[in-house]
Amino acid sequence: MAGRPIVVSKGTWVGDEVEAADCGIAVDFTKLALRDALRTLAADPAARERMGRNALRLAQERYNWSADEAALLDAYRRIILVP
Repeated sequence: MAGRPIVVSKGTWVGDEVEAADCGIAVDFTKLALRDALRTLAADPAARERMGRNALRLAQERYNWSADEAALLDAYRRIILVP
């Protein structure tokens, strides 16, 4: 929601989402991969700007309270009502 690119773990659901939306970088779960991703972002202001805009748009259009409220409340109801 801050309009900044994100660095996430590759091979995860969120990694796939981030790559599909071009709103960050999915990396292997290593210190070196994280370092390289941060260096890549630091060296490319245009990519940071593009990914940041994409991240904000994704948050506004898909991952927000108005879009998820009903599903989350329904999940809570199902958890509470489980026998």
